[in-house]
Amino acid sequence: MTTLEVPGQQQVADVSPARSPWLIALRSLLRRKIAMAAVVYILFFYTVALLAPLLAPYSYTAQDLRNSYASPSRQHPFGTDVNGRDVLSRVIWATQTTMIVTIAASITGGFVIPVVLGLLAGYRRGWVDSLINRVGEAVSGLPPLLLLFLLVGTFRPRFDEFIARFYPVPAIGHALQAGGADLALVFLVFSIVSWVGGERLVRAQVLAVRQSEYVQAARGMGASTWRILRRHVYPNISWLVVISITSSLGGIALGEIGLTFLGLGVRPPTPSLGAMIYEASGPRQVAAHPNLLLIPGIIAVLLFLSFNLLGDALNDVLNPRTR
Repeated sequence: MTTLEVPGQQQVADVSPARSPWLIALRSLLRRKIAMAAVVYILFFYTVALLAPLLAPYSYTAQDLRNSYASPSRQHPFGTDVNGRDVLSRVIWATQTTMIVTIAASITGGFVIPVVLGLLAGYRRGWVDSLINRVGEAVSGLPPLLLLFLLVGTFRPRFDEFIARFYPVPAIGHALQAGGADLALVFLVFSIVSWVGGERLVRAQVLAVRQSEYVQAARGMGASTWRILRRHVYPNISWLVVISITSSLGGIALGEIGLTFLGLGVRPPTPSLGAMIYEASGPRQVAAHPNLLLIPGIIAVLLFLSFNLLGDALNDVLNPRTR
């Protein structure tokens, strides 16, 4: 701290306001070129997905069998598939499918469920901690992809029967028949599978924070558990939540594409990058029309890589141990 000498007056302390840790982290992140390139690609991907109805030149179901396997041209920049459907339009609509699943699953399986359970397990401990850990161990006992297959295969028939009850409702029924039912099922399955890792990270951090002096003081003053978690514990682990959500988005996006590739995700005619990759993965098709495989494949790989790079960068600038 420095002082300013003012003639005829007492010395005045020059106290500069402390900068927010989030602002410091943001400035550090902006200096990382690779991380910013990942951010640009993610923003571009989600902008295209959000504006799909305006950007897609054709409907994703429009077919022209006389124009099957057309080469890239001015009319069809990415060419057409076996049914004469415009590949560019289907890619644009497929990004919307990925956007819906990743955002919905990250809100529940990446934020709400792991944060709530992690806070309770780490702060309450005892039987609450044991119960949550046992459930987490049961969910993580199987490989994630295999668990996804089992859940989708088990729930889909019953889920279809349940959703069919809402078809008579005009607005809801139209959305469900247009692919909303498959999106809802995939979102629910990913929410069940993807919370375990985030919960364990939050729990470990809460176990360390709950022993701090300010938490002990708040508990001694009679503050409720909810107030302590909301005002004292969560603000000190919020950086971890941001890292966890960002890192999980890449896995959720890749999982949705993988499920659809194997026929367990969204079903036709709803477009998906996984379905496009599957349709173009035959040896003869790859040799004759490599653009049909490379375009959705490159888009999917870049999205997964961008989320991982951004997650690593956020860990470097937000994690107190690495700063």
